[in-house]
Amino acid sequence: MTTNYLIHSPSTGRTLKVSYKGGNFFRLETVKGPKTETIQELVNMAKVTPLKESEVEQYQKDWPKLEYTKIEKKQSKYQQYVSAWYAFYQNFMQVPPRFNAVDGKHLNQIKAYLTRVSDQDEEGLELFKLILDNWHKLEDFHKENTDLKYINSRLNVILNAIKRAGKAGTAGADNSVGI
Repeated sequence: MTTNYLIHSPSTGRTLKVSYKGGNFFRLETVKGPKTETIQELVNMAKVTPLKESEVEQYQKDWPKLEYTKIEKKQSKYQQYVSAWYAFYQNFMQVPPRFNAVDGKHLNQIKAYLTRVSDQDEEGLELFKLILDNWHKLEDFHKENTDLKYINSRLNVILNAIKRAGKAGTAGADNSVGI
């Protein structure tokens, strides 16, 4: 994931945008201010640019006359679905998930269906989070199938099982939900 910061110098009026991929320096560009005309200006820009994202805080202390600002991007709904699934998978399986184009396709289909069922994007996302939060209530066989392809193919059944789990007397002896 790419993270961007602005480095602004009030004395020169120059604003730099520094990008990090995976926490490592990726790109530096001038977004505002005078054109860079000398090698010394480039050297000065390099001096105030951290090579690792984790060093930004220290650079803020070392260069108090400069303003370091993280550019906060609002996540799209799709990105919020991906983040919810990543957090769920990491927590539930105790390993980071592997995510590819096929998973993205299935997640988009899940998003489209849940949005259609709930009539709103935000409610669809909340419904997805509700499914993931109640995953532990499913029977063991289904609990272990956290693959997005499986969730997409069994979405109606999963929704009904979780819905039944909320009603008294429908859960198994160990409070699991059968599909």
